[in-house]
Amino acid sequence: VPRVSLIVLAGTLASFNIPILGVAILLGIDQILDMGRTTVNLVGNCVATVVIARWEKVFDYNKMNEFVRISKEESIGADIAKFRKEHEHNIEIKEG
Repeated sequence: VPRVSLIVLAGTLASFNIPILGVAILLGIDQILDMGRTTVNLVGNCVATVVIARWEKVFDYNKMNEFVRISKEESIGADIAKFRKEHEHNIEIKEG
């Protein structure tokens, strides 16, 4: 949940009778900090999933390799489509 840390911080400060004015200062930079927290959380969840799957000996390397291969192909296809869309006025298609 975006910016939930500010709500938790404000509640904690209020419970200890500390002025909440400092939260307003953090409001300006919290969006950047929140993106970092989200990234760390996501990467941690992914790594933990792979570690547990390997530990339980249920990690399927073939499926992983197939997913990576398909993802690369789709990414390349999307890049080509984007390039064509951006430069369609310069591209001359010859048939025959």
